[in-house]
Amino acid sequence: MGLKIRLEWYDKETELGEGEELSQDFGDDGSVIEALGMPIENNINNGGFDVGPHWVNTLQPHFLHVIRLSTYDYQVAFIYRDKWKIRMSARPQIRWSWGCSAAQREQAPSPQSRYSTWILRR
Repeated sequence: MGLKIRLEWYDKETELGEGEELSQDFGDDGSVIEALGMPIENNINNGGFDVGPHWVNTLQPHFLHVIRLSTYDYQVAFIYRDKWKIRMSARPQIRWSWGCSAAQREQAPSPQSRYSTWILRR
């Protein structure tokens, strides 16, 4: 139970969502929000925030997806739940669109790996 960060990335031309990933559960620790220069108050469960270059170094360690601002537009949301739904894996879940490259699909870890379950969606 606790705080997770949702990273979403969008095609720069079409502005369509390409994927999303949830971070691990931070519990009640909001220090990552403060590290981004934001107050915790009024920023949890309050929509998405555009990711700028000065946020990448703080956010990247929490995600498998490599943040490439030159390729995608990104938003993060800070989500708190008393109880998160149980998933097959305790690791973050990544969702890819069918538009991802073959190389990205080949690099996707298997569901049995220590990383997240990758789900392709239409």
